[in-house]
Order: sequence, then C-alpha cells, then structure tokens
Amino acid sequence: MNSYRTIEEARNAAATKESIAYILEIAPGVAGVEKYIICKVNDTELRKDLKYRPMREIKAVVGIAADLVAERIAAKKELLKKMVPGLDELRAALNDRDRHYRATQSRFDDENGCCRQVRPVAVDPEQAAEKYPVAAAYIKADGWTNSNNVGKYSAGKKAKARIEAGENHEIVIADMEREWTSYATKNVD
Repeated sequence: MNSYRTIEEARNAAATKESIAYILEIAPGVAGVEKYIICKVNDTELRKDLKYRPMREIKAVVGIAADLVAERIAAKKELLKKMVPGLDELRAALNDRDRHYRATQSRFDDENGCCRQVRPVAVDPEQAAEKYPVAAAYIKADGWTNSNNVGKYSAGKKAKARIEAGENHEIVIADMEREWTSYATKNVD
C-alpha cells in the first residue's frame, strides 16, 4: 500500500505520477488511529487497508472522505459562479424553454390536450445569452463535451477549462471551433 506519514511525502511521491489528481489527509478522530492520506491512484489500497479494521474506523474514514468530496464540489461550484457569471440564470432559461417545448408537444398527445394552456417561457434564452456571453460560451463548450466524437469532446473540454480559468470567452470559442475544424478536416481527408 502507498502509505505516507506526511502530506509532503505523498506530494513528493505524487510528483512522479501524472494520474494523481488530489491528495486528502484524513484524521478520523478514532483513538489509536493514525492519519490516512488518500491519493486518487490508491483508493483501492485504502479499501484493502480498511477491510479488516473496526467498523467505527471505517465509517469515520469514509464519512470524512465524503465530507471532503462534498466540500470540494461546493468550492468548485462557487468558483464557477465567480468565473462564469449568469450561468445559473442561462441554464434556468434553457430549461424553461425545454419545459415549454415538451408541454406544447404533449398537448397533442391526448384528445383533450389541445385545449390546455401552456405557461409561456419566463426568460428568453437568447436574451439571457446576450446578457451573459461568458455563460453562453461555457454552455456551448459544455455541450461539445457531450459529443461522441473524440475531437469535438476534446475541444469542448479544453474550452471549458480555459473559460473556468478566466480566459476571454470569444478567443476560447474561436480556438475551440478552429481545433474542431482542423481535426475534422484532417480525419475526413
């Protein structure tokens, strides 16, 4: 098992491995239990190490790890809100438009549906996209990450990361489309 006594030891070991994305230090607070240092690559080793430990120790380590993961997700969402203003509003507008479309289509699925009124769209997504261009660029890049094509997915993933880092959204989208065009022409020819 890759066990380390200090965070510095784990970081030095992690510096040689590209696949380690995070290092967590867990002190479960159970008497007689040392710290656990979890790296992304040694989650299985941690499970093996905890296999024959007392249940209270297992629950403590797993609970703390889950809390740390939840904190990281919350921190990432807060950072995304700062770097991409208006993202929640634009997503809400897009979801409302989709709801309106589905409701309109479902009116014709049954005999009496055509008489029902459908609640109109509260905010037009195009107006929201004009108001929040960074969020619109982020959603476009996020949409590209849902592609089955490796080149398109890769271009979208890079663009999302660059927008999250605070780069100019117009340049990022232009680079994303240029990367996709070059990939597509290279693989078609």
